[in-house]
Amino acid sequence: MTQRTETLKQILQDAYQTFLAACPSAASEWDAPSRVEGWSVRDVLAHLAYNQPSRNVLARNVLEGKGGSRPDFDLNFFNRRGLDKMQGKTADELKAALAEGHAEALKMLDTLGDELLDVKGKDPSTGVVTVAELFHI
Repeated sequence: MTQRTETLKQILQDAYQTFLAACPSAASEWDAPSRVEGWSVRDVLAHLAYNQPSRNVLARNVLEGKGGSRPDFDLNFFNRRGLDKMQGKTADELKAALAEGHAEALKMLDTLGDELLDVKGKDPSTGVVTVAELFHI
C-alpha cells in the first residue's frame, strides 16, 4: 500500500463518518425531504447503500481491462431500480449495507498500488476517469 492509497482511504473514511454524523437520529426524520429534489433523507441513504457496492464492481471492471460502464448503461434506470430494491428496508439495514460496501472499498484499496489507481475507465455519470477518481466519486 502506498501513501496515495492511505490518503484516499482517509478521504473515504472521513466522508463516510461525516455522512453518518449527518444522518438523523429520530426515525421520523428519515422521511423528511433531502437536498435532492423529490428525495427523502431515506432515499439518499438507500441510493448510497445500493450504489456503494456497484462502485467497487465498476473499479474491478476497469482494472480487469473491461473499460468501465457499458455504452448503453442507463444511469437513471439504475438509480430508480436501486431505490426500488431498497424499499422497505429500515434505516439500520440501509446503514449496514452502506457500511459493508464502504468496508469493501477500503479493503480493495489495500490491494492497489499507484499504477493501478491511474488506470482509466468510463464512469456512467462523469465519463472517463481514473480508478482513484472512481473512489472519490
